[in-house]
Amino acid sequence: MNTPRAILASFALVAMLGACGSSPPCDELSGLKLPAQIAYPYDESATRNHIGALYGLTASEVTTWRVTGGLLASWKVGNREFSWASEDTKLDVRWSVSAPSLGRIMQCLGPPDRYQAERLPTPDGQPYHHLSLWYEGRALVAEVSNFGLPWGYTELQAIDRLVYVAGSTWKERLESAYPRGSFHVMRSVGSLRAWPGSLSGIVVGTDPWLP
Repeated sequence: MNTPRAILASFALVAMLGACGSSPPCDELSGLKLPAQIAYPYDESATRNHIGALYGLTASEVTTWRVTGGLLASWKVGNREFSWASEDTKLDVRWSVSAPSLGRIMQCLGPPDRYQAERLPTPDGQPYHHLSLWYEGRALVAEVSNFGLPWGYTELQAIDRLVYVAGSTWKERLESAYPRGSFHVMRSVGSLRAWPGSLSGIVVGTDPWLP
């Protein structure tokens, strides 16, 4: 192998290994507690106490701030970072290190009910592929992205985040997960596809403006 190809191969291997996920306990994925809608959405003290009681934290370990329509809150438990919006009760969970792999998500939660897979444009022209695995009964979506990578999705790939969403219909859930300003296709019911049985059967869409 010549030197330029060896260097490129090394970069590709580092990128691939860096994208690999871990296998945290399943209760870190399925046992999350969604803070209830609070009667007084601007009561920061009540919000901190409520979330602290749910997650075994002190009120001082929960950060809150006011926004139009309610409160935002954030807190950490181990290597998990949580953010919550009282307006739509959406809970966003990310991992600072050792995020779970796609394979671990499906091992713990089972096969998803629906998925979204889209190729989205970026200002620098790099391919940006976004995958969302939807669990209807859990009101949960697991998301992962590829930036310019030449391979598809694998069970070893780390997820970007889990999102617990509000809404009783697909339209409401999509709009909760993807606020205004997101690509139209991510908020479109037409982008949802039935799970094909494996990651290898995923079909990637190419219309970011799908209504």
